[in-house]
Amino acid sequence: MTVCRQIENMSDVWGEFQSIFTYMQMKQYPEGCSKNEKRRIREKAESFAVCEGVVMHRSTGDKLCRVIVDPSEEERILSSLHADPVGGAHFSQTATIKKITDRFWWRSVTNDVRDFVRACALCQRANPSNKALPSTLHSVKVKQLFHRWGIFIFMRYHSRHGISESIAGGAGCTGQVGR
Repeated sequence: MTVCRQIENMSDVWGEFQSIFTYMQMKQYPEGCSKNEKRRIREKAESFAVCEGVVMHRSTGDKLCRVIVDPSEEERILSSLHADPVGGAHFSQTATIKKITDRFWWRSVTNDVRDFVRACALCQRANPSNKALPSTLHSVKVKQLFHRWGIFIFMRYHSRHGISESIAGGAGCTGQVGR
């Protein structure tokens, strides 16, 4: 039976879900299971279904999402639905999570999306929360003439590699002016 074979393959990959898939396949519990463990297996199995040989996860509203087992497939889906020119467009973490969970399910989807978006260089450059706020201007109190004075030098030069560079520096003095 194809359904059984696919479930067995999944349980090989997801060792922690082996007992759930075995229960779904044969309605049998692993040997030596306590009453509480059996109850937990039944409760967790209610979140899954097998449709046309594919293991699906039931989310809110009995919507079925395909269970993803292979980490490389998770990465491909993340990349496709976040950064791909056709399906992605670098949406936010929340929008990317929604786009993925509408169709797919794996255990750590939310954390994986957050990590992926945080590591996306384009998103981090464009994100307004990462930009420094403009500094505010404030007046400087002057006690008397020449109380504060300074010099500021700005110089542009070309380095030996042909790159235009700038140097800026300043010095100031605060104190009493002799009478």
